[in-house]
Order: sequence, then structure tokens, then C-alpha cells
Amino acid sequence: MPLKTLIEFGLSEKEAKMYLALLELETAGANEIAKAADINRSSAYVVIESLAKKGLINTYTDEQKVQQFTASEPEVFLRMIDENERKQKQVKEKIKQIIPNLRSKHKDTKHRPLVQIYKGKEAIRLGFYDIFYEQVEKGMKMLRIYEDVSDILKFPDSNYIEWDVSEMKKFNVDYRIISPDNKQAREVVDRYKKLGYDHFVLVPQNVFNRNRGDCLAFSIYEDKIEFFSQDSFLTILESKEVADTLKNVFDMAWEHARARSKSN
Repeated sequence: MPLKTLIEFGLSEKEAKMYLALLELETAGANEIAKAADINRSSAYVVIESLAKKGLINTYTDEQKVQQFTASEPEVFLRMIDENERKQKQVKEKIKQIIPNLRSKHKDTKHRPLVQIYKGKEAIRLGFYDIFYEQVEKGMKMLRIYEDVSDILKFPDSNYIEWDVSEMKKFNVDYRIISPDNKQAREVVDRYKKLGYDHFVLVPQNVFNRNRGDCLAFSIYEDKIEFFSQDSFLTILESKEVADTLKNVFDMAWEHARARSKSN
């Protein structure tokens, strides 16, 4: 288990073996470490040099002027992870700052929407979780959705609605959802209302077209539009210009449906 974990951390198999061997030996020369780690002596010094550069072993010369090595304390791995996370956070902030400049240099960005297609579990993860957080980071304050909300009852996570509302409140994101009016949809809407959330418009079934019992839902984010079907098929189109256009169309449909619903 320690060997596998150290390899997952980023060490090569030889590096991990020599570090573990040196922990056991406490202090040893290159040949002794290589033998304990069952590594060819000819490559031992190369591995030792690599471990030394990473700060995982220390070198000193004994009274006989023979080079000896000791392993750094295991806590060094946690410090390395913390330092890497700190650097990654700094890099992330710097990347955010230069994104506008990079976009301006990207030829034909405004005229070439990016299209990606996903299936199965990856489609579900992206469609209902990852894209939301990504778009929040881009400043999204309104998410527009066209779907049969009764499909939420098919989710394996029975607490999805509670989680959904908590995330919306946490990130201060508003929703507008247009859904066909059916018994199951009203059940879902009632559950949202009990949590203090009522941003739905239910329209007649014949207006909201369903194809063979399935419905291709779509969501409009800050600069992405996703099309999702219940057979876990997700298509993502990334284009700020297309997203902004569809937002306007959606909002007109929303206002019309809202007014029609209130007049009935």
C-alpha cells in the first residue's frame, strides 16, 4: 500500500522503493539502499539524485569520507502537497487574469462555437454538477432551463432537490425553468416551493413536445448551452454570442408563459 500510494503521489516505482528502503535502513550508502530496494546498482545514483532534488533524502559524508544518505521525515509529503496546492492556486488566479487577453488572441473565437459530446456517467456528472460550478466562476447569476422537471424523480439521488436549492443559495444563482404541466412535475415544484424556491412555469403538455416519452432538455449558462436527454447523452455548445441570443429568446418565452399562466 505505501508503495502504491507514493507512486500515485508522483514518484517513479524505483524512487518509491528506494525511499521506503532508506526509511527502514535509517542511514545507508547507495549500494546498500539499492540492494534493500532490489534495484540495479548502476541506476541507484540516478534515483538518489532525483530523490535529493525533490527533498526526499539528505546526503552527508561520514568520517571515512563515504557518502551516506538518510530519508526525510514522511511528513515532507504533506508539506509538498500543501506547497503545490498554494502554487496551483496562485497560477489559477494568474490564468484568470490573462484569459481575456488570451481570448482576444484566439482567431475567429467569435465565429467558431466549440461543440463537445458526452455519454453515460460523464454526461450526467458534467450536465448536473461540473458545468454549474465552472459557469459560476465565470460570473453566472441566472440559469435558464427547458426540461420536464418530473424527470428529476428518476435521479438515483433522492435528495437532489434539497442539494440543488442549497447550491443555488450558496452561490446566489437564480433559475428560470419551463416545464410541461403534469402530476409528477407539480410534485417536484411543490418540493421546491417548500424550500422557498418557486421559479417555474408549467405549460400544457401539447406545447412542450415530448418524443416517444423522452424529452431533450436544454440549459443556457453564461457562455454555454447544454442539450441533455434521459439516455445520458449530452451535447455542449460553447459560444457567448449564441448563449446571449438564446437567453433573450428564452426570456421572451418565459415572460409570455408566465403571463399566460397567471391569466388562467
